[in-house]
Amino acid sequence: MSQPIGSSTLRTLPFEKPLVIQCQMCKVILGDSSHFVCTDYELQTLTLRGVSSCEVMSRQPTTLEAESLLGLDNEEWKEWVGCCYIPVSCKECGGSVARQWISCPPSKELMRDMISFHIGAICSYE
Repeated sequence: MSQPIGSSTLRTLPFEKPLVIQCQMCKVILGDSSHFVCTDYELQTLTLRGVSSCEVMSRQPTTLEAESLLGLDNEEWKEWVGCCYIPVSCKECGGSVARQWISCPPSKELMRDMISFHIGAICSYE
């Protein structure tokens, strides 16, 4: 059903039915599956190429450092050390909902410059 691309956890097949993506906290609509790029099950992200009601929180990228991975059991994150992202928040409630990756590991290059939502920060409906 899903197709791995460059990584065993990256899936690029679109959803069978259209989905609307909402902020988990305030329920404002952030995007929909017509802009789907990929999901990454290990990283727990849903990546879209177009979004609404989102705000890039800073123009200064953050570099993911090894120290920030302490306590994470996920081996998948280790390839992200040294990569840069810009935090993205919900315009309605200000909650942190995603990252816009400025640089990515080679196996996740299709996520670069897209918005990768944290699965725990969003909800959806068909």
